[in-house]
Amino acid sequence: MARIAPPSEEEAVESMLGIESKGRIVYGMDSRTIDDWYANPPADPTWLLEGLLTDGGISIVASKPKVGKSTWTRNLAAFIAVHNGFMGKSVRKDAGPVLYFGLEDHPGVVVKHFRGLRVSGSNLIVATGQVPADPWQYLVDHVEKYKPSLVILDPYARFLRIRDWSNYGEVTEATQPLISIARDYGCHVMGTHHMRKQESIDSNGMDEMLGSAQVAGFVDTMILLKRMPDNRRTLRAVQRYGEDTEETFLDFQADSKQFTIGERKFDSALTANADKLFAAMEQGQWYKESDEALKAVVSGHGERNLALSRGYPVTFQRRGKGVKNAPYEYARNLGPDRVDL
Repeated sequence: MARIAPPSEEEAVESMLGIESKGRIVYGMDSRTIDDWYANPPADPTWLLEGLLTDGGISIVASKPKVGKSTWTRNLAAFIAVHNGFMGKSVRKDAGPVLYFGLEDHPGVVVKHFRGLRVSGSNLIVATGQVPADPWQYLVDHVEKYKPSLVILDPYARFLRIRDWSNYGEVTEATQPLISIARDYGCHVMGTHHMRKQESIDSNGMDEMLGSAQVAGFVDTMILLKRMPDNRRTLRAVQRYGEDTEETFLDFQADSKQFTIGERKFDSALTANADKLFAAMEQGQWYKESDEALKAVVSGHGERNLALSRGYPVTFQRRGKGVKNAPYEYARNLGPDRVDL
């Protein structure tokens, strides 16, 4: 069970005996032989939000400041609360309430946003203001009272009160109760956090987080939000369970501050390159991928080759065998249709 305070000697003995004391929740480990595990296997993780958030799981939503972490998590809270799909993914039909702890934004901003998202009813519980002296007891009391399927702590830092986020041991100790609460009560616990100022070249997102590697290590799902130079936002998810989500553009409705899923960033770039190549071609003329006219508009060899090959046969015609003595050549497709990349 979830621990809300370091154990005393008496509590440690009670924990070993499996005793729960009034006003305190204890937890322990389950040790069995592997044959016993095989005979009584635990259930596989189930999905609160299809393919993204598991029941009893932990996640983190990270970005640089003012990208939209809080806005995105409030969108998530609203859609889960009314059992609507979100980001193109379905919500478990019997999902319970959502607890949203807004620990930084002004309460008026939070309430106005939820009103704009047109969410109402008792399935969304919103807490704002200063974190209480005993945050763990406060959280456990709310979880036991409302039995939520999703808890959002916005941000983690205000609730966890970690002094040094780069200290692996401190982060590990401070986040253990979150894992225990999520597992014992079957609710998904999500929090927001900041990314590092400097861009990371790490492809899996682990080095994107501000602080210790354990900030990324203790969660099941990392949701990474970024702002592009044209002010559009993208979302990428890195998963412990299920498949990762490729970086995808988010569409944003300014009046309601509602996010919806857009096209994959990869597909968007591919379409743009195909359009550039198509425009650079003279009608009826054939081009090799290496021709200067095409290199002038899409400089990268791999990017040109991919746009041309994916654009065949709708955007481009193609001839040749794709070998040294008979390379592929491309021309504009004479038909009116264009490929949807």
